[in-house]
Parts: sequence; structure tokens; C-alpha cells
Amino acid sequence: GSWPWFPGGPANRYITLYITTGFGRLRHLRVDVNAAPALRALQHLDAWMNEEYQQIQQRPEPEKYVPSATDALYLYGRSFFLKDRPIAAADQKAIAFFLAHARKFWLQTDCRQSQAQLALALSRFAAANGTQDSTPTAILASLKERSV
Repeated sequence: GSWPWFPGGPANRYITLYITTGFGRLRHLRVDVNAAPALRALQHLDAWMNEEYQQIQQRPEPEKYVPSATDALYLYGRSFFLKDRPIAAADQKAIAFFLAHARKFWLQTDCRQSQAQLALALSRFAAANGTQDSTPTAILASLKERSV
């Protein structure tokens, strides 16, 4: 369920995330692509983020955790596949943590691309849950205000 950086090399979580997100983007653009390999990778990626969550909880102040660019890419990439494969019960607490921290600390992320990814992810996760989230609108307004 994961890809290496180079053929024959060891599996790499980041490149797996990057490729899986690419499958999601292609499908979103209505490209006819077999997304089965990406769907198989989701369980691996969700488990990875659950591990990351567990490690963050061991830190002195997990409530102050600011999402990283990788966290943003994960939430963005995972948001393409919510209908195909909902978040498993075992991973829901971890994903809820990352979503909550994305809502709370998006402005502290150091990359506008990550902020845009968080806006899309938060919007899609809210829609999948039948709710609305005002944070994506705030992120987009902020990005527009700061654009040159």
C-alpha cells in the first residue's frame, strides 16, 4: 500500500502521500484513472497519521501543535477520497485532532500553499459530515488579502 522514492527502494510515506494526492487531483479533474492503488494506500496513510498523532500527544503541550506542511498535504489528499473510504473508527480521533488544529492554527502555518490545502480539506471534510465550516472562507479571504 505504499510507494518508494525509487524503483526497488524502501516504501516512503511522504511519496506515497504525494502520489495518492495526485490520483485524487486527477479524478477531481475528471481524468479517467484507475484509483485502486491510491485507495489501497489510504489505510497505510491513515495509520501513519494516527502514529503521528500518538507521538504529538507525548509532547509537553500537544494542544499547541501547529499543523505542518505534511499534515496539510495529508488532509488535502485524504479529502479527495472521503466518499470512497471514510475515516476508520480507529483513526477518527487522530484526524479530528489534525482538523481541529488546522482550524485553530492555520494562520501560523508557514506556507500559503499549506493554508490553501487546509482550506480545501476543511471544506471537504465538513461537507462529508453534512456540516459547514467558516474557517475555509477565512483562509481564502486572508490569502486574497496577502496576494500580490
